[in-house]
Amino acid sequence: MGGGLGFLNKKSWHTGGMRQQEEVWKREQEYAKEQKKLAELKKQLDEERKHEELQEVARQGGHFQ
Repeated sequence: MGGGLGFLNKKSWHTGGMRQQEEVWKREQEYAKEQKKLAELKKQLDEERKHEELQEVARQGGHFQ
């Protein structure tokens, strides 16, 4: 007979369909890109803070005005 549930993949709302899998993949790629960008911004902010702290220590030590 060959019944089964294979027809479900053809339904627009089924998560096993290619369209849904493609949409999930795209969203995962966007999320990964966003996380990478956030990590880079955090690293840049940490570096700027460290630089400012070093400048403040130099000022307090009289080495920098």
